[in-house]
Amino acid sequence: MDRSELLIQPSKPTLSSVWFPDIAAQNPTTQNPTEQNPTAGVAKELVHQVTAAEVVPTGWARTGEDRFTLTARLPHQYPFFAPAPGGGQLPLLLVEGMRQCVLLIAHVGYEVPLGQQFVLRELDFGCDPANLAAAVGTGQLTVEMVCSRIVRRAGRLTAIRSEMTVWHGDRFVGRSRGDITFISPAVYRRMRGERIGAARPVETELSSELFAGPVGLAPLGPRAWQLKMDTAHPALARRQDDHIPGMLLLAAAQQAAQQVAQLAAAPGVRPALPQGAFVPVAGDIAFDRYAEFDSPVEIEAGEPVRDAAGGSTVRITGRQDGAEVFRSTLVSAP
Repeated sequence: MDRSELLIQPSKPTLSSVWFPDIAAQNPTTQNPTEQNPTAGVAKELVHQVTAAEVVPTGWARTGEDRFTLTARLPHQYPFFAPAPGGGQLPLLLVEGMRQCVLLIAHVGYEVPLGQQFVLRELDFGCDPANLAAAVGTGQLTVEMVCSRIVRRAGRLTAIRSEMTVWHGDRFVGRSRGDITFISPAVYRRMRGERIGAARPVETELSSELFAGPVGLAPLGPRAWQLKMDTAHPALARRQDDHIPGMLLLAAAQQAAQQVAQLAAAPGVRPALPQGAFVPVAGDIAFDRYAEFDSPVEIEAGEPVRDAAGGSTVRITGRQDGAEVFRSTLVSAP
């Protein structure tokens, strides 16, 4: 996927209509939805979080058969994505928030039972970095969600596609599209076997100077790294994941893009990190298998491809035991 597929530039030289310019005509302040089943507050279990501080959605309402409006807030501090130079963590925080919105709607809108495993297959996203930065910690966001490609078996939801647009007042913040499947506890136990509940290796030394979260990169060679996990970090230690969370793989992909963007900007010279921050305004990621804690994950990144506007596109892959785990394309702002 090239940059033109990830970003469709509006007529004005801004990023205010990243990802399909026609969304500017879909501002929720012009809509008059019929609310059904509104909620006040969201239980952490419904978005698969351990603490209330990690919950991004704050409420939801059904506006059509497969349409929903949610409210959300993006905190200044989030365990997986601590503040980074240039605001590089903010797009990941937005993606995490939209991921939680899908989890919530699957449970409350489609009656997916608690205990089902959610498997993110593919994800595309885009954002307006200026509007996103202005929205963090400052108030309520509105999330418009449309669900499609709905698959049910024996009356239960087994797969869905969600498309979301996020607004801060009348300003476009971001958009995402994701494909998710759902696995019953019994099937998951058969799939994962002894890995469920297995002890995770303890590792606490990270090489990342860009992110204060639980993931970093250790150099292996030109544009290649080994993923390093701080399993003692509170964001991971209090969770019971039996595999590396996909959002941390996306964070590792961003760090790899950051590294190659710096090298391309000044070969042989390490620029100041804040000036070289790689802030993804669009991207995608697809997962082929689970990434395990007990085997090295190798991250590779291609050369950045610069465009006329000054942005960069970087392709990143992750492999474990010779098999591809994920592939991602990230696009930076000019």
